Amino acid sequence: MKNERFKTIRNIILTSAAVSIIANSGMKMVLNRDYIHNIYNSKNLKVSELEKEELFKMLEEESGLENLNDERDLILTAVIDNPNLTEEEKQIIYKLIDMIEDNPYINKKTAYANLKSLDIKHVDRDENVSDDINGEYLPISNEINIYAEDDDHSVLIHEIIHCIFTNSHSYVLPRYLSEGTTELLVDEYFTDTPFVEENCYPYEIAMVKILCEMVGPDVVLETYSTGDMSIICNKLTEVMDEDTAKSYLDLLNKMFEDYNSEGKVVFEDMSTFLATTNDYFKVKDGDVRNEAYEYNKELLINLKNKYPTNDYIYYVIENGYYKKPYFSTELKQNTKKYYLEKEKSSVFEDIL
Repeated sequence: MKNERFKTIRNIILTSAAVSIIANSGMKMVLNRDYIHNIYNSKNLKVSELEKEELFKMLEEESGLENLNDERDLILTAVIDNPNLTEEEKQIIYKLIDMIEDNPYINKKTAYANLKSLDIKHVDRDENVSDDINGEYLPISNEINIYAEDDDHSVLIHEIIHCIFTNSHSYVLPRYLSEGTTELLVDEYFTDTPFVEENCYPYEIAMVKILCEMVGPDVVLETYSTGDMSIICNKLTEVMDEDTAKSYLDLLNKMFEDYNSEGKVVFEDMSTFLATTNDYFKVKDGDVRNEAYEYNKELLINLKNKYPTNDYIYYVIENGYYKKPYFSTELKQNTKKYYLEKEKSSVFEDIL
């Protein structure tokens, strides 16, 4: 009986707070139908800040975090209870709910703990912060620093995703996988151009998409969420031997480290990458042509050139982009056919 009482209290608090925020901002958000029903039939219900704090404390003591199984409860509880966040920042974080609901591998306790104490700061960069860094998540202090103008909140959302998924194991993930998956999540859930990267990490995203084609999006998402690269490695060994799989993943890491430090990839490494990946798909799919792989492979070949960033833009303008979602359930439902889209291939022309 007591648990039911706390469940009802939680529903009232979370929904009344969320509806209040939405009403004040005009923001669109999908809530559980039961919650909407309760609120609409309790229009005069108000919960003071003091009562809210006391009830949340009781809720945590009574039920424990292990009972926060509903992703909406998880996000709303952590965010509403965080005194460091502005109302606008809370609204931005609420938009992450669909992304979290789509991910069965998320460590909910870590996400809850990180969001509950997260602090977001808009600060001037100092001499220790490179000009090409627009924002960063600092896991030790659980802070996000934003160094540049961020009118569309793309930088902030990218760093919040890092915050949610950063745990004691995720530090060992290769940078290309961590950044590529994070930005692909941003694209698929929060942009008007979900199939083409307009801001950063275009080649990292292309590599993540190739891995999704090789081992499956769920395997990549589980690896990203848990920080365990052996999940991808074990899946690769279904087609290649273990030593080859480990060498292949080491090669990917080296290629992107070279790209970050030297600005391009060594030709011999690119050749080895192409040969190994082509062989993998030949064994895995036989004579069936994988269009998504072919598109992203041709894009990645630009990494051996002198100006890969420019070449990425020219490639998209000339060839269009391949329209295929990997993580977003909504995009998958609305994108029944996968194909090369050329109508919007001029997306970058205004910056050339």
